[in-house]
Amino acid sequence: MRERTVKKNALKVLAAVAVVAAGGVALSPAASASTASSPCPHNQICVFENAGFHGGYKFYHRGTNVSTFNTLEQVFSNRVLTNDKISSIVNNTNRWITFYSEAGFKGRYLRVAPHAYVKDLDSYHFNDVISSLDG
Repeated sequence: MRERTVKKNALKVLAAVAVVAAGGVALSPAASASTASSPCPHNQICVFENAGFHGGYKFYHRGTNVSTFNTLEQVFSNRVLTNDKISSIVNNTNRWITFYSEAGFKGRYLRVAPHAYVKDLDSYHFNDVISSLDG
């Protein structure tokens, strides 16, 4: 029921375009709006265990920083640890969000623009490698 409500109230999101920049990847909104609706509530950063916004999920408020996903508090809705298990992302906030391949905001990074999403992190060689979040 909650998932149905979340989907019903979700905003439409913009398609993402990759831009390689300084050792990381930045995703910005495309010129035209996507007709796909987001499974992520307004002002939330949502991470999903599987591509296509499937599997376990975890939502974070805008401005949240997670120095490591390798803790017992950082689990998906299905109780699976989120560290190195994130496969799709929705940034339904008005700020850029940065995900890092290493704990402590280090390593390769992926920047996701406001109101953008990544349906499959594998297409950016970032599937199952995320260890920290600067929201």
